[in-house]
Amino acid sequence: MAKLFFENRFILTKKLHREYYRELYRKNGRSIKIISAVLACIFAAAFLLSVILFKSTPAAVLALVLCIYFVLMIPFAYVFREWIGYRGLRRDHQASAIFEIVSFYQDRIHVKVNKTEFDLKYDSLDGLMETKELWVLLLKGKSGLNSTQLLWKKGFTDKSEAGLKAFREFIDNKSKKSIFGAGE
Repeated sequence: MAKLFFENRFILTKKLHREYYRELYRKNGRSIKIISAVLACIFAAAFLLSVILFKSTPAAVLALVLCIYFVLMIPFAYVFREWIGYRGLRRDHQASAIFEIVSFYQDRIHVKVNKTEFDLKYDSLDGLMETKELWVLLLKGKSGLNSTQLLWKKGFTDKSEAGLKAFREFIDNKSKKSIFGAGE
């Protein structure tokens, strides 16, 4: 049996899931923000044209509603996606709560989400995103598809500062990358 070095256990609450999506959107949502801004400008122009040139109230109202929608999409697009994503997780795992256990062994990372289990390789670790309560390990797949693995900072069996420092160094050593920058 392989030796367990670190373990992280947590319940993925709506709050943690929202925190994850907010950070993901902040880091990777640039194209959504640009598209939303362009569409908001187009519908603002359509609103003005409808009012001034065509004197069409229904078209103006529709253009105004769509303009407001896309203006609100710029800062809040992640909220809808997060809501859909959390509902999907609960549906996929046929559970009202999502329990995660992430175990770090010498040769692999073992993840258990409710009744689903899978392994990750350390060389698939590609980076890190950090929020107030989460570490988000960025993973690069063989096919080029990227994914993430969440770790709750308070979910480690050894919650001491020395234990967390040892974990960060362990990940940097196993991945042969400066994921946490522990070697710096």
